[in-house]
Order: sequence, then C-alpha cells, then structure tokens
Amino acid sequence: MNFKELVGILFEYNSDNLINLNYHFRGQADSSWLLEPSFKRIIKNRDINRAEVINLENNSVIKFSSTANRHFPDYQVNPLMEKNGSPQKWPWIMHMQHYSVPTRLLDWTESYWIALYFACNESYDTDGKLFIVDKNRAIEYADKICTGKDFLHLADIPESKSVLNFISPRIKNDRISIQFGCFTLCTDPLIDHCLMLNVSKSLREIIIPKKIKPIIMKELRKMGITGESIYLGADGLGKSIKEFIEYAHPIKEK
Repeated sequence: MNFKELVGILFEYNSDNLINLNYHFRGQADSSWLLEPSFKRIIKNRDINRAEVINLENNSVIKFSSTANRHFPDYQVNPLMEKNGSPQKWPWIMHMQHYSVPTRLLDWTESYWIALYFACNESYDTDGKLFIVDKNRAIEYADKICTGKDFLHLADIPESKSVLNFISPRIKNDRISIQFGCFTLCTDPLIDHCLMLNVSKSLREIIIPKKIKPIIMKELRKMGITGESIYLGADGLGKSIKEFIEYAHPIKEK
C-alpha cells in the first residue's frame, strides 16, 4: 500500500467531505500490539482478579485526586468532585488517562489524521496499524448486553458480564479536546478490546507499511499535526523536534 491508496481508503469514512462521526480511529505504531489499555498491560502477567483490579483502580483515583489541587486549577478539579467532596470515579479516570496514570481506558479519536500520527510517530522500522471502529454498531451491541442497566455501574461490579462501550467526559481537558478524543471501556479489565469489538463486528484494521511512515509524518507536519500540537507545552515541542530529526533521514532498508 502507498500513501495515495491509504488516503483513498480513509476518504471512504468521510461524510459529504466532513468527518463522519459514526467512525472512530486509533493508531498504534507496531502492528503486533494488541488493543490493550495501559492498566491491562501492567496486570496481565500478575496473579490478580477483577475485584482486586477494581480496588486498585479506586485507590489510584483517591491518590491522584487528593493531590490534584497542587497541579491543576480549580476550574478543572471542581467539576470532577461530588458535592460532599469525594471524587467522581470515571470523570477522574478520564482526566488521569492523559497524565501517565495506567487506566483501563483506550483512547480513540474522531480524526483519522490524528490516529495516523500515533501509528507513525515511533517504531520506525516496524509496520503500524490503524484501527477503525463503527461506534454506533459497538454501542448498539453494548446496549443489548446491558439490557437497560447503567454501563458505568456494571464496570464497577466484578461479576458483571463482559461488555465494551464508548464513554466521553462531560468536560474535556486540553489534550482530549485537541485530539478529538473519546474512550472505550470494558467491564472486564482483563480483556483485550480488540476481542470485544470483533464480537460486535464493528472493527476494521489497516496495516500501515513502515516504508510510508516518513511520508505520512511529513504530510501530517504540513497539516500542523505534530507532537507540539498533539501534546502541547514544552514536552510536545520536544516530541515535535524529535520527529523532525527522526524523519529528516529515514532508516535505510537492510
């Protein structure tokens, strides 16, 4: 596949030349990686059950939220708290996701260009992968399994059926807004999201050949999609310069 062919495939997901919000995208730089949330990658080789995972998750929210005022302004913290001062679990977890805290959320974006950035911004000598999910189909399948029960409540019950759904924060932080982001969450924190999305027949996977990664990154830079625009701040600027150096002279084929 070349870049032109890839763009032709992506344009199938436009609607009247606009982003089609029925579909969401995720890019991963190594095509062998599973759709595993960061929390699952840590616990998968440990002797731990669902109840223990949920307990760890609850404690991480308490630890993060209890010191959040040192790092975030009140206008970001206050909407995440209950009236009695206790943290709202899932709004906090969605906030924590972008500050290096392991969670069982998986990031998705409405923009296939942003997803392509994540498919190409590292592992330069390895094929990447673009995941495309029919969000409406996934939600419809989840609703059938939940049978009217509150999904987020089921996600806190260790014995609940395994079901995956999309969730979005009521108030988005800067990174979520810039990346046009939302999340998938599974009631079972020990399950690969790819498995659940294939059950609902809502997932498509596209291999991004390593040879076109430099071309894609250069095209994205022309659009203003770089580490600096994705991550913001000095950290994002550093990532953007690293990308420039990496792709100034692509790795030679062996």
